This record gives sequence, structure tokens and C-alpha cells, in this order.
Amino acid sequence: MRRGASLTAGWRKPYTTVGGGGPRRQADDGGDPVRPTRRVPHGDPDADLTLIGWGSTKPVILETMSLLKERQGLNCNFLQVIYMSPFPTERVTEIMNNAKRTIALENNATGQLAGLIREHTGCEIQDKILKYNGRQFFRDELADLVVQHL
Repeated sequence: MRRGASLTAGWRKPYTTVGGGGPRRQADDGGDPVRPTRRVPHGDPDADLTLIGWGSTKPVILETMSLLKERQGLNCNFLQVIYMSPFPTERVTEIMNNAKRTIALENNATGQLAGLIREHTGCEIQDKILKYNGRQFFRDELADLVVQHL
């Protein structure tokens, strides 16, 4: 590999995130290119609970959704926001307005994404699960915390 090259350069899934991923295509009106957004949120759009996260929380949230369905019969979906700027205000607002209950899951002390969502959409996230000790969430731990917040 040449010096300075990235192992992940150019790799994106075009269907997994709000606001981006995948190749750019020309906008229908001939203006700026846009990125396709499909299959968002992860899971059933009519779920009882919407889990919200960003970054490295994605894999454990997806595992937790399966565990909650299996153990509790709880139908969840997951809103993952990748791009903070420009913020995908319209799509996030649409998902938040359709959500029955929301929980933000973040690895920081202040709930930065929840604050950004409130700032851009005016939608308040009902609960936050924050972990800021430098360790990631674990599936069983996160499932227990979600159940406690219901």
C-alpha cells in the first residue's frame, strides 16, 4: 500500500444511513448532486421504539434490537446519523415525527447528537442512555438499560 493511502477510502453502503453514503448522483432538477437515502431507519418504520445513535454505536445497537425482539418482544428501529454537516434536517424530522418513543444512545457525557437533533429539528428525544467511561456499549448491558427506560 502506498504511503498515506486509507484502507477504507471510498467504501460506503448507499442504503444504511441518513444523509449519505454511496455514490453521488445528479439531482433531478439539474442542480447540485445528491446522495441517495434508502432503507432508513433500520428496522420496522412503525416500531414502538426508535433508538438513535451515531458512529461506533451502530453494531451494538443492531444486536440489541435483535435481542430486545427475542427476549422482550419489543419492536425497535434504529436511526443512524452519519453526517452532522450538512445536517439531514428534513429526513430526521420525518423519522422523529413518526417515532412513538425515542432513546438516544451515545458514548459521550452530554448527548451531543440529541442536542444537535433538537437544534435542527425542534424534536425532543425522550430519553438518553450515555456512557462516557471510555468503553463501548455491550449488547446485554444496552438491552437492560433500554428496558429500564421504558
